Amino acid sequence: MNATTGLVTAVSEGNTNIVATATDGSNVSGSAALQVTASQILVTSITVSSGRASIQENETEQFIANVLPGNADNRAVTWSSSNATVATVNATTGLVTAVSEGNTNIVATATDGSNVSGSAALQVTASQILVTSITVSSGRASIPDDATEQFNANVLPGNADNRAVTLVLQ
Repeated sequence: MNATTGLVTAVSEGNTNIVATATDGSNVSGSAALQVTASQILVTSITVSSGRASIQENETEQFIANVLPGNADNRAVTWSSSNATVATVNATTGLVTAVSEGNTNIVATATDGSNVSGSAALQVTASQILVTSITVSSGRASIPDDATEQFNANVLPGNADNRAVTLVLQ
């Protein structure tokens, strides 16, 4: 404390009294109570990550926020998506659900009032259309031991992304 100006600098948490005493020999004094509270440690940075930077429509992906400093008083974050038509995110858990093909950023924002946020890019690709059935057919069910027969595979659905098949003898 500066005894002339009365400027007090808090050093640690606790309670104290500030006393002013007249210097004219009268010994008159007055006092005021002062409570010093701990300074809030705010978030200074957030790094957002996930296991994959690209997922397909209707898939989910868990995003994680690394909040610094580790001793921040409130390390909680709120999650959001910069483009909710591409992907949505649970505001509390960071679980992302891909909605439609496109790009978005998944954002984690500190809730401690520091306005610090971090983000990670996410690409959503169209869902792969998989084969649901294959019917194998030929003109004959029985052939002589020196003959050949053509077998065909009918793959469904017709718009499957990869309709290639391999035929083997069993």
